[in-house]
Amino acid sequence: MLNHEPSYDQQASFAGGQVSAVRRNRLGGEQCPRLVNVMLSPTGVAKTRRGVETIGPETADDTKPIDGLAFFAVSGQQQLVRVRDGKVETDSTGVGVWQQVPGWTPSLNTPCAIVQGLDKLYFAQVGHNMHSWDGTTMTDMGTGSPNPPQVKLLRWHTNRLIGAGDPSAPDTIYFSNILDGAVWNYTSQALRVGAGDGDPIVSMVPWTGNLLAVFKQRSIWVVEIDPSQTVAEMTIRMVTDRIGCAAARSAVLVGGDVWFLASDNTVRSLERIFEGQDSAVAPTPLSQPVQDELEDLDPWYRFEAAAVYYQGRYLLAVRPKDQLRQSRVLSCNTTLGGAWEGRWSGTPWRPLCWCVSVFGGREALYFGGADGRVYRLMDDEPDNTASAAYYLDGGAAIETLIETRSMDFGEPLNAKRPLHVELEVGESATTGVELTLIRDEQADETPLETVNEGLQQVMVPPVTVPFYLSDKPLRRLAVELAHEPPQREWGLRVRSVDGRIAVRRVMMSAQIETLRMVNPETF
Repeated sequence: MLNHEPSYDQQASFAGGQVSAVRRNRLGGEQCPRLVNVMLSPTGVAKTRRGVETIGPETADDTKPIDGLAFFAVSGQQQLVRVRDGKVETDSTGVGVWQQVPGWTPSLNTPCAIVQGLDKLYFAQVGHNMHSWDGTTMTDMGTGSPNPPQVKLLRWHTNRLIGAGDPSAPDTIYFSNILDGAVWNYTSQALRVGAGDGDPIVSMVPWTGNLLAVFKQRSIWVVEIDPSQTVAEMTIRMVTDRIGCAAARSAVLVGGDVWFLASDNTVRSLERIFEGQDSAVAPTPLSQPVQDELEDLDPWYRFEAAAVYYQGRYLLAVRPKDQLRQSRVLSCNTTLGGAWEGRWSGTPWRPLCWCVSVFGGREALYFGGADGRVYRLMDDEPDNTASAAYYLDGGAAIETLIETRSMDFGEPLNAKRPLHVELEVGESATTGVELTLIRDEQADETPLETVNEGLQQVMVPPVTVPFYLSDKPLRRLAVELAHEPPQREWGLRVRSVDGRIAVRRVMMSAQIETLRMVNPETF
């Protein structure tokens, strides 16, 4: 028996982001179970992410990965600097006119740390002397007494170089002289973190004030670097011995916090751990909503994970078990309270390292790929003026996928006979939108409807809504569902094969059937 009045349910917004580690019928009203190649707007619109362009003429070559990438800026000079194929190369244009720098041959396929201080770039690669670049000359710094340490980790903090990761002293931090990166002392300007506990240093991140966060494989420490004190007088404090860091390049500053890929395959916040260090229970990981996306990482290559914080997003590149390199980037939108934007993927998306440039005072995000290419995220035009090229990955189409939570119309036990589903979109331009019903958490094998004529042509004319102040058009696509059999829960998968789509909300109507008990005598 049907209730004659239709009932309604909706995914009114996607501001809660992807929450895929729990069943879709347990999600909140603004959460969704799956997003692929999506950026979330501040108002919760799920829209196709921007594409990337190749910076330089090189063809893809997995034997020549990008081992290091940085932006160098001094008075009158700005450069992208990369380490690739045993060479250091610079580009002063931002569009890939690469010039080789003579004076050093780094190892191939070995991460290279690059930092700036004292108007120079400093390079550190394990097994090599430290080198510096002033925009004109590459200098081998291994000619002093003593030489700078041959470390794999390098930071500029409190006006000095700080190095770690020497294979012969894996728990030792080395300090250069203040305002002089060429002068070191292995005796008076070095300290051991953990005092021989067999736990090597994995990463270091300059933190609040004079604090240096030191991440080891199985523990986390903080060193207070007071420039008025000697290295021997510095305070070392353990934060936790229950969690360590899995990947050096995963630990980055996020506002006043440090986020990192932890030893237990979660993304964690140093600030949360620091504040709850006296608690017997570890703080909830940041990645809990999308923990399923991290469960299939290759344990032998977690150390390759690389992250960046850029314009309110923590982007983490990871390597699944069935891949030869990173092939998945997880995006967390901090402006939406830490909502996860799901997975960014596609042929170019294999980052080994990242950097943010400021050519002409304008920020841009670059990453160095496993294929030997440098890529730039094309986000320098607003949506209303960005051309179709801004939604291509190196010329290839971007597939977008958006799934709604399960809708039960406020009646979790009753079956519902659907009447219609309506998709509300903003500015979109794609040659095909595929809609697939999800019944009781199971997606149909056959799409409900595929629109091939192009999204802009099949929508009804733009609708003016009194409280909708933007001049962007609002379009609706409705599909009749009266022929569908009743189910308890309904959801929708939206997939565009190319171009861009911006989904504002998804609405459904249904008639709710009277609840029936099949075997009442058992109650």
